[in-house]
Amino acid sequence: MARIKLTLRKKSSSKEENGTDTEILRHGIIEINRSHYKVYINKKETFFPKKEFEVLTFLVRNAGKVVTRETLLSQIWGSNVYVIDRTIDVHIRKIREKLGTNADYIDTIKGVGYRLKEL
Repeated sequence: MARIKLTLRKKSSSKEENGTDTEILRHGIIEINRSHYKVYINKKETFFPKKEFEVLTFLVRNAGKVVTRETLLSQIWGSNVYVIDRTIDVHIRKIREKLGTNADYIDTIKGVGYRLKEL
């Protein structure tokens, strides 16, 4: 157990020293800097409110996979908040508006949820 703990400590300290704890996600024209809470679309900074930011981040992390509305609700809003699944639809619509001509990046899977296209 001591060896495992030591190994884990070394990995976490080396991440902090190297500055790699800054998480930047990229998917096509989308770039998300999680530590600075910024989204760039076509290298242009675009403002995303907190929940839209989290929805987009979740979709980018799961690109190519179908994500159900229920999964988005539980992962982003949690189980302590009562939110209907139409809320997800509204957030997706707003994200698509911000993507502009690239709104087709997000596929709607009728009756299931959404999928961010793999590139």
